Amino acid sequence: MPKNWGAPSPVFNYTTGKYESGGMVWHGKKRTTPADRDAIKARFGKGVKIDGPSVRGKNDPKYSTFDQRAKKKRAYQQHVIIK
Repeated sequence: MPKNWGAPSPVFNYTTGKYESGGMVWHGKKRTTPADRDAIKARFGKGVKIDGPSVRGKNDPKYSTFDQRAKKKRAYQQHVIIK
């Protein structure tokens, strides 16, 4: 795995019944550079999915990962309530 990149944690979507992820996650403090993106594409192929908001870098206030965003959506609840 190239430096500062991480594999995503799939999140279960109760609406679709599938595990989903936003793609490879950037863990660096600063925004990705073209060389950083080229490194992940060289490792996993040009079609590798990259989690967009994570490429801003952890020092950016808008940094987030798919699993962080999914926790805010009702479709990704950890339990189901049946009435």
